[in-house]
Amino acid sequence: MTSFTGTWRLTRLALRRDRVKLPIWILAIAGIMLVSVPALSDVYGDPAAQVTYAVTSASSVAARVFGGTVDGPSLGSITMVETYLFLAVLVAFMSTLCVIRHTRQNEELGRSELIGSTPVGRYSELSAAIIVSLLANLVTTLLLFLALSIEPELSRSGSLGLSLNYLLVGISFTGIAALTAQLSESSRGANSFAAIAIGVFFVLRGIGDAIGSVSADGMRVISGWPTWLSPFGWGQLVHPYTQGNWNIYWLFICFIAAIFSVSAILVKHRDSGSGILPARNGPRYAKKSLLSVNGLTWRLQKGTMIGWAIVGLALGITYGSIANQFSDMLETNEQFAEFIGAMGGQENITNIFFGAMFSFTAVIIAGYGLQALLKTRTEESTDRLEQILGTHVSRERWLGSHIIITVSGMTVILLTIGISASITNAIVSGSGWNGLVSLSLAPLVHLPAMAIMYGIGVFLFGSKPSWMIAGVWSIFGLFLVIGQFAVLLKLPDWVINVSPFSHAPLLPSDSLKIVPIVALSTVATVLILSGTVLFRRRDLQI
Repeated sequence: MTSFTGTWRLTRLALRRDRVKLPIWILAIAGIMLVSVPALSDVYGDPAAQVTYAVTSASSVAARVFGGTVDGPSLGSITMVETYLFLAVLVAFMSTLCVIRHTRQNEELGRSELIGSTPVGRYSELSAAIIVSLLANLVTTLLLFLALSIEPELSRSGSLGLSLNYLLVGISFTGIAALTAQLSESSRGANSFAAIAIGVFFVLRGIGDAIGSVSADGMRVISGWPTWLSPFGWGQLVHPYTQGNWNIYWLFICFIAAIFSVSAILVKHRDSGSGILPARNGPRYAKKSLLSVNGLTWRLQKGTMIGWAIVGLALGITYGSIANQFSDMLETNEQFAEFIGAMGGQENITNIFFGAMFSFTAVIIAGYGLQALLKTRTEESTDRLEQILGTHVSRERWLGSHIIITVSGMTVILLTIGISASITNAIVSGSGWNGLVSLSLAPLVHLPAMAIMYGIGVFLFGSKPSWMIAGVWSIFGLFLVIGQFAVLLKLPDWVINVSPFSHAPLLPSDSLKIVPIVALSTVATVLILSGTVLFRRRDLQI
C-alpha cells in the first residue's frame, strides 16, 4: 500500500457527493461570461465608446479598486475589467469550498476515521479533493473559453489567456484551501482562513491598482507594487488581450508548487481530526449566559458577526475616502457628466455614489445572514439541537433566538458601513458634519431586502432543510448577478424586479419611500414566520 492508495475511489465518491453543487457553480460562472460578452460588445463595440470607457475607468480610483486596471481602448481590455475579478473571486470560492468539504469537513464529522479503517493512503483524501477541484476548474476554464470565443472581436490567444487566468487562480486557491484544511481542526475555521486569504489578496490587488499611475494618454493604468503580491493581481497583469505578459504565469506555477508542498508536509505532521494550530482551551467554568438559549446562540454567532462588521468597517472607510473621485470625474470627463446628468444627479454626485455602493454592498452583506443561518442546519445535522430541545427550550424559542441575533447583526453591520463612510467622507472632503446622521442611517433602507433573502433561507430550513444550502446560495448568486449586471445586460424590468434589492430606494440620493419598505418588510416577516411554523411541525433531520 502506498501513500496514495484509494485516491481514485475517493475521487469518485467526492464527485458523486458534488454531482449537484459543482455543476451549479460551473454553469453559473460560465453563464455569467456567456451573457456578458455579447452585452459588452453591444455597448462598447464602437471605438469612441471604448475610448470613453478607458478614460473614465483609468481616472477613477473606485473603478480601479473594484474592477481592476484598464489597458487601453479595446473590447478585450474592457472585458477584462468587467468580468475578470468578479468571476475570479467566484472561482476562488468554488475551489476552497470544494477542497475543505472533502478534507476537513470529513474529519470533523468522523467520516475520515471511517475511511481510514479501509486500505487508504495518507495522502489519498487530500489528493482526491484536489483532483475534484482541478477537474471543476478545468471544465470551468473550457466553458469560459467557449463563451469568450463567440465574440469575433476578441482574439483567440487573448481569450485563451483570460481562461487560463481563471484556471491558475482556481488552482492557487485550491492549494490555499489544502493548506487551511491542515491548520484548523474545524471546517468553519478552515473556510474562514480561506475566505480571509481571498479577502486579503483582493485588497492587496485593490491597493496596488488604486495607487497605480495613469499613462500620459489617460487610457491605461500601471499597477502599483501591492498588485504583484496577489494571485488576482497576477492574472490581471498578464493583460492577455493587449500585452500578453505570459512570463507572469511562472509566478502562479511557483506559488502553486510551494503551497502544495507545504500542505503535503503538514499532512504528515498532524493526527487525523486535529489541526496544526491547536484549539484554544476555553475557560474552566462556563459563563452563566450559556445557561440561556439566547446566550448560547450569541456564543455561536458572535464570531461571524464581528468578522462581517470588520468587513463593513473596511468597506465604509473605502467608500468614504474615494467618494470625491466621482465629483472630480465630472470636471474632467464630459461623457461621464452627461451620464450623471441623465440620472438627474449632477448636483450631488457624491450621494449617487453612496446610494449605488450601499445598494451593492447590501447584497454582499446579506451573505452574513445566510452564513449565520447555516449554523442552524449544522446544529441540527450534528445532533446538538436534539440535546437542546431535550430541555425546556421549545423549537420556536431556539429558532427565534437565531433570527433575532442575525437580524440584529445585519443592522449593526449596515450601521457600521454608514457611520464609517460618513465620518471618513467628512474628514477627507472637508465638507463638515452636515448630513452625517442621514448618511449614516442610509444603508438601513436595505435591511428589509436583506431580511427577505434571510427569510427565504428560514422558509427552506423549515420546509426542506436538505435543500437549504444549495437553495440559499443559488438565490444569493441570482440577486448578486442581477445587481451587478442588470444595466450591462439590459435585463427586462420583470427580471430586475425579482430581486428585492431593486425595490429599495437608493438613499441618500433618492427620497425615502415608505411603501416599498413596508411591502418588503411584510414579505420578509411572512417568510420568517412561515419557516418557523414549518420547522415546528417537521421531524429533525440529520
